[in-house]
Amino acid sequence: MKRNAYNTTLLALVAFCCLCSACTGDPSSATNSEKETTEASITIEDEDDIITENSSDESDNNALPSVEDPTNSEMDPQVDVTPSDADPLQNPMTDPMQLGSGNIANGGFATGDEKYVYFVAHTSSERTSIYREDKATGEKTQIYQTVPKENPVIDCLNVVDNTLIFRENQSESRTYAIYSLDLSTMEPSMIDDADIANVTVSGKSIFYSKDGKLVSCDFNGENAKTLVEFDHSAMTAKVAFTIANDKIYYADQENFANGGMYFGKIYSMDLDGSNKTEIKADVDACNDDIFYTDGKALFFFGNTESDGSGYYTCNVDGSGLDMAAKAAPTARNTSGKLTVTCDSHEVYVDKDGTGSQLLFNEEMASANIVLVGDDIYFLGKEDGKTVTKRISISGANETVLG
Repeated sequence: MKRNAYNTTLLALVAFCCLCSACTGDPSSATNSEKETTEASITIEDEDDIITENSSDESDNNALPSVEDPTNSEMDPQVDVTPSDADPLQNPMTDPMQLGSGNIANGGFATGDEKYVYFVAHTSSERTSIYREDKATGEKTQIYQTVPKENPVIDCLNVVDNTLIFRENQSESRTYAIYSLDLSTMEPSMIDDADIANVTVSGKSIFYSKDGKLVSCDFNGENAKTLVEFDHSAMTAKVAFTIANDKIYYADQENFANGGMYFGKIYSMDLDGSNKTEIKADVDACNDDIFYTDGKALFFFGNTESDGSGYYTCNVDGSGLDMAAKAAPTARNTSGKLTVTCDSHEVYVDKDGTGSQLLFNEEMASANIVLVGDDIYFLGKEDGKTVTKRISISGANETVLG
């Protein structure tokens, strides 16, 4: 009886241990029933063009797309409010995304926020797309695509409050439209359609040049207001302007030069168009070239009686006027202490004001450059076609985005 009791007890103990072992098995062997899903890209054309791509391997330069626009506390795409005096190579940009002060002045074909980078890709000769890249994973998703048209153009990317604002040329005219893309639903809405340029978001408003006027409106196109208007018999020209410190700085279109170029004095005004004040700088600024500010200085193509035409800089109060370059380069952009200049072939980087370093030397489709974090975006050439390219400010990781 004692032996049977012992055996019974032993069998019960073994059964109990087996039960415990089953309950405390290796959790790593468990199957996760909740699979992560990749967000589907959506275009306004159809779902057949949906493209989702994981591009964690940046060495694949031929991979199709791998992007203002928040750059201050009010989400102003032309103003950089997170400048770092440290070498950006030693201190990579972190949230919020640091953008070039001259991004919109350079075409604004890339931008970013705390989580994503957005860029324009040249899908084909008849279609252009916008891609969104996850900064953490490198995954790229097409979120918008134009309808087939001749020479499609998308630029002036601004992202704020889960909304992407951009400009697109129209199929049957030489006009442009402003679109608002809801980044939750990927539903686009047209805001305005005219001779539009320099689309810039600041706070809850959109500012842009329209038929020789500087206007503003809400994100849905309502409460449109003309802030300043120029009436010339020669030809209608776009208004050069930039925004910082709750001020709009703009170039008066006083003197016609040629081809839509005007030169005039620089003014400032409040965001509602009030308190127009001339900036006392002995220079005339051009309306059809680089014109931007980093909040402290103005950068523009201008003309003086003493030095002639060239790229100038001055403080926002007009003091400290200086010629930065006589004729070349044909484009420039800044981010903190970083300055990037380029022409149709060469890109130079000056990281701290001590001197320029040649970064890129190949044929380019245009001289415009956009700065997003530690990367330079520019329009290059591949097999005779325009492509968006990206390269680190260190000169590494040159990538064809599409």
